[in-house]
Amino acid sequence: MANFWEGVQLKEMQTFVDGLKAVDADELGFVVAQAASWRNELEDQGYDLMDPLVFHALNPTAVSSLVKVVHGLQKQGIPQVASGLMVWVHTLRAGNSLRLRAKAREMWTELSRGFPHAVNARSALNEAAGAWLDIEGYDEIPIGLNPKAL
Repeated sequence: MANFWEGVQLKEMQTFVDGLKAVDADELGFVVAQAASWRNELEDQGYDLMDPLVFHALNPTAVSSLVKVVHGLQKQGIPQVASGLMVWVHTLRAGNSLRLRAKAREMWTELSRGFPHAVNARSALNEAAGAWLDIEGYDEIPIGLNPKAL
């Protein structure tokens, strides 16, 4: 049964990566800014997302909780906010699977195209939402997922 769910997750991740490949780097800046904001918010709650293997071992049910939040955001009609959290859902799932880890590296390769645009994206998001996003560390790639390390 585990292989079945891994296959489902791999397909979901492939769909997400295909979406990232389809957009321009400046558009990816918005996803990067949202992902950094989510990471910082979750770190404020005591979760270290930057080491997916350790995170998954310490918090085996956390990913399913994050998926519920994503579904809630999608139902509310704000998929752009959900996309930033999906980055972490896929990243953390990779902490439990070698097959997913390779796809997560590919995801972070695509996301890195948006790094130079994250600050401008944050400014636009701040104006639109009237809130300040903390995107500190937006250009950091989680341990084990840096494509340049291969």
